[in-house]
Amino acid sequence: MATEQNTTHVLQALDKLPIAHRGKTNIAHFLTALVTPIQEVENALWQLYAERNVDTAIGAQLTLVGKIVGQSREGVTDDDIFRRYVRARISVNRSKGTLSNVFTVADLVLDDESLSLIWDPGVVAAGHLRVQGGTVTDALAEVLIGFLRDTVASGVRIVTITQAVADSDSFIFPLFCQLDGSHSSGSGTLTANATIPTGFPASGTLIVDSGLAVKESIDYTSRTSTEFTLDGTTAEDHSDLAGITLDDAVGKGFSDNVTTSLGGQLANAKD
Repeated sequence: MATEQNTTHVLQALDKLPIAHRGKTNIAHFLTALVTPIQEVENALWQLYAERNVDTAIGAQLTLVGKIVGQSREGVTDDDIFRRYVRARISVNRSKGTLSNVFTVADLVLDDESLSLIWDPGVVAAGHLRVQGGTVTDALAEVLIGFLRDTVASGVRIVTITQAVADSDSFIFPLFCQLDGSHSSGSGTLTANATIPTGFPASGTLIVDSGLAVKESIDYTSRTSTEFTLDGTTAEDHSDLAGITLDDAVGKGFSDNVTTSLGGQLANAKD
């Protein structure tokens, strides 16, 4: 099939008339009548091509293309999203179960250039596909693993590992350091047993012995690489290696993705 539609069959035919016959109305009408059906056939073929082409089909025509290649449209209303799935299904149908096939199908399903795919070989006939560089919703992760199950050979196990939340809302530890030796109540400074993490600002509020009965919150006015100068003095005794955190440096723990300021979540793994 030609790569571009020809819409000028009649004009081209008239242009090929010998000079002696040009301008003669009856001959022009006769030639037009002969060539017009050719133009109509080409127009119809191009319309059919557009309606059955993954790149140009829309609506019901795209749904039919999906049906032809074995991809259900159930639950997918967006044409562009379903178009990705149809392309992925075509690749699945052609798959020989190779790693290259796995990457191709995953790329088509995700359609996000910011994401990177990393393959971690597991035991025999198994492996982990890590999706890194961005977030993937739980719903899309389910779709992805469904396609990948069909891509690999029978009996091969594949686990996908994705992130549903941004790195900033994932599992992290709070800014933290420890006291160097015990500090009695009334101390005007707190000395750390190692270099204070750079995330601690020049001044702020510290929590000492969080979670214990002697927990206290105290402001500091400045710090060096190993010592905080307090705005006042400590009210409690604190033992060697007591923990020091920033007042607002809350770590993000396991599976708390509802209130991300209080917790985060680890990557999702789907089998």
